[in-house]
Amino acid sequence: MEFDLEDVELDDYEEFEDDEPEEDEEEEVQQVGYVEEPEEEKEVWRPHRTPNWTDEEKIEILVSKMPGRKKVLLQTIEFMREPRTSSECDKAIDGFQHDNYSVYSAVTLRRLLEENGAIKYIAPQEREQNKPAIDEDGNMIVTKAPEGKWVATEAGINYLESVDRYQELADLLEMDAEYIEIYKRILRFCAEEPRDKTEIDDLVDDDPLLQKPRRYSGYFVARLEKCDAMEWKGDWITTEVGKSIL
Repeated sequence: MEFDLEDVELDDYEEFEDDEPEEDEEEEVQQVGYVEEPEEEKEVWRPHRTPNWTDEEKIEILVSKMPGRKKVLLQTIEFMREPRTSSECDKAIDGFQHDNYSVYSAVTLRRLLEENGAIKYIAPQEREQNKPAIDEDGNMIVTKAPEGKWVATEAGINYLESVDRYQELADLLEMDAEYIEIYKRILRFCAEEPRDKTEIDDLVDDDPLLQKPRRYSGYFVARLEKCDAMEWKGDWITTEVGKSIL
């Protein structure tokens, strides 16, 4: 893409919280296994409101503004490479979010992907008129209306195939090169077996490298999760992407 996400104006949209912590503040690890039930679903920022962007640009901006849902959005597009019914889609999305709780329902995420050109709805073919199904006694048989299908668009597939998770991890390690041994220590630790937050805290929080500026394990785990190098499955585990650098 040739546009710059930094130039995107947010004045007309619902803003998201800045993912970057203050220099001396801890970035909390998202405890995806438990959060308080919200009273209502948050209003989300929708790049589809700006019509001069291409679908690929709108998808990229949407994902960049919802970093916590990135993996789920990509999994959803991947699932819809083949046409799927609404019930199949929503069941799959709920499964993708099972260990990563979200205030966004499956229906909301599906609608956002549709609004921004990543998926589309294929309406069912109309049933033949004046030809109701009749049983052997001449009674009309009431049949269930056919379901439409959801399928990934060309723009959605193009975006999906443009995402290089290994490169994202490499970029992170290059950007945070002074902490590369901390990142690798966490990845190696969680590759051996699933670990909880306290175990990861004990592993790195007292390291002299993290004292000035003060850093905590959550700073590293959150960034590794966004690169799909770690994921929450009741505890934190290293993914295949994370293992690739070990």
